[in-house]
Amino acid sequence: MVYHILDVRHWPGKGNVVADSLSRMYKGVPNEEGQGHEWMVSKDWEAASGLTHDLFAIQSPTDEPLTRYSSPGTSVEEQQHLLTQFAKEPLFTLILQALFEMDQGTDERERRKAVHRVKEYMVEVGKLWRVADGRRPRVKARMEVVTQEEMMGLAREEHERGGHWKRDMVKMELSDQPSPHRHHINVTIPHHLALVRALLSIPS
Repeated sequence: MVYHILDVRHWPGKGNVVADSLSRMYKGVPNEEGQGHEWMVSKDWEAASGLTHDLFAIQSPTDEPLTRYSSPGTSVEEQQHLLTQFAKEPLFTLILQALFEMDQGTDERERRKAVHRVKEYMVEVGKLWRVADGRRPRVKARMEVVTQEEMMGLAREEHERGGHWKRDMVKMELSDQPSPHRHHINVTIPHHLALVRALLSIPS
């Protein structure tokens, strides 16, 4: 069937004689019980069968208010601990504030950036994790986020544990550990020491 619509116009209800008459058929007639006049809308199926899942809210086991991305049981103490841990990392501070919904008074543009980034992060067991997004060839489903100072300590331990590996081996082992400067990690190895220095962040 082929047709061509030239124009669409609104047809007022009072112009439709049949529909208008049906809508006014009970006007001025005394109400009787059971006619449905007590209802604003028609009863749906749950009026007869009842709600199959009568669930209105989910409470945290610790009675702490839940946020959008926090796991049940993320207490206020854990939130403050994470904010203190990443106090020197502006990027992760914004992400944590967005996770805990503490960014209401910040700049609107920065809030939008944080909301965009926060989709790849989550908080669980008192730690900040980066969740795999399917765009990067990572085997791990999630990775723990550490600070730059913690990354330096991890590099030192990895160097000593691996038999004093060279720079490339240490960098490869730590490549799955997110840090604020994970794309610009410079590993230099003096005698019996592995140091991680972020480019333009920690002077050499």
